[in-house]
Amino acid sequence: MRNKNIGGRDLEVMKGNRSSYIKRTEQFLLLQESLDKEEKEKITYKVLKIFVQKYQQELKAYHDVTLKPYAVLQHFFANESYIIAKNIKELDEEMRRLDLLLQKQSTESQEEIEQLIKLLKDKKQEQKNLETQKAEMQEERKRLRDLEQQAEEKKTKVEESDGYNKYLKAKEQTEIEEKKIENKKEVLLKRIKTF
Repeated sequence: MRNKNIGGRDLEVMKGNRSSYIKRTEQFLLLQESLDKEEKEKITYKVLKIFVQKYQQELKAYHDVTLKPYAVLQHFFANESYIIAKNIKELDEEMRRLDLLLQKQSTESQEEIEQLIKLLKDKKQEQKNLETQKAEMQEERKRLRDLEQQAEEKKTKVEESDGYNKYLKAKEQTEIEEKKIENKKEVLLKRIKTF
């Protein structure tokens, strides 16, 4: 709901500053995306150093251009503009940490960065290996399912065949005959004992 205390001129000023602030913030954030688009293997010490320098230049230009629009927006969107500024400040703090690490230029920090890069490469390779294993296991699982289905179909066909029915009847008959033989054996044994 529109605040009735805000006049038409104030509203127009706010809209213009909001548009300017949003546009410049989006341009500033595009710089961050440029590093994301780089292939991780191609990010070197030099690339990071150039990126930090560009970032610092862009931050200064961003600050200069958005100072007035930010101040105007504070009157209308204090919470929202504060959140944006806070996120940019957190980003800036991370960039300062990166810059400090790069400024050390010690073999220790370079080795640390190289170890991190190696660790990332190893993790990426491990992920590829796991994905390959997963794909192989899924293929094997599918193959086993197909074999199980084929076996079930064969079993069903065998159970429905005349030969299988004859086999069951013959088996049943054999069991009956075996019981008869067992009974006769018992009778004979009893007679032998009575002699």
